[in-house]
Amino acid sequence: MREKTATAKRAVCGCVICVEDIKSSSPSATWTKYERFKLHKENDRASDCPFWNHTQVVAITDDADLLECVCESCHEAFCFIHSCAHTSRACVEYEKQASATEKINRTAIGLTRQARHVVAAS
Repeated sequence: MREKTATAKRAVCGCVICVEDIKSSSPSATWTKYERFKLHKENDRASDCPFWNHTQVVAITDDADLLECVCESCHEAFCFIHSCAHTSRACVEYEKQASATEKINRTAIGLTRQARHVVAAS
C-alpha cells in the first residue's frame, strides 16, 4: 500500500485540456467566479460594483483623492478602495473618521476587559 505524503511525486499524464472543455464541464456559477478571480489576479485595477453583480477594470487617475468609480452596468458611483463605505466625501476624510471610530472601539474593548477582570477577582 502506497503512503500518501505531501512530498510524494505524482506522474503527469501529459494530456492537454482546452479551456472550452473545462468551461463546459464546470457549473456556470463556478466558471463565473473563476473569470472574476482571474480578472482580479491579472489586473490590479479590477473592481467589483457593491450595488450590482458586475466586475470591471476601472480607469483611475494619479490623483489619490479621485478614486471614484462608476459601474458600467448600473451607473452607481463607488470608491475603488472603500467600496460604498463613503459616498459624498473624500477617502482621507472617511479614513480619519474610521480611525477615530476604531480608537473609540479599542478603548471600549479595553474597558470591558478591565471590568471582566475586576468582576472575576471579586
